[in-house]
Amino acid sequence: MAAAAASLFLDFYEARRIKKCPGSNCGWLFLDETGNGRRRWCSMETCGNRTKARRHHLRVNAVED
Repeated sequence: MAAAAASLFLDFYEARRIKKCPGSNCGWLFLDETGNGRRRWCSMETCGNRTKARRHHLRVNAVED
């Protein structure tokens, strides 16, 4: 397992696909295997959903004020 992880960092193409999750209190590293390389979160079910829900809440409450 460690050898496979190390080989990702050594291969330039693979290393570009390793990303850090921007979710609050997360910091996980993940391999972006999407075709266009635009994956953003380690998991849409956790970090992505929380971020999108927080952004929606702020947007809705800003309109009501």
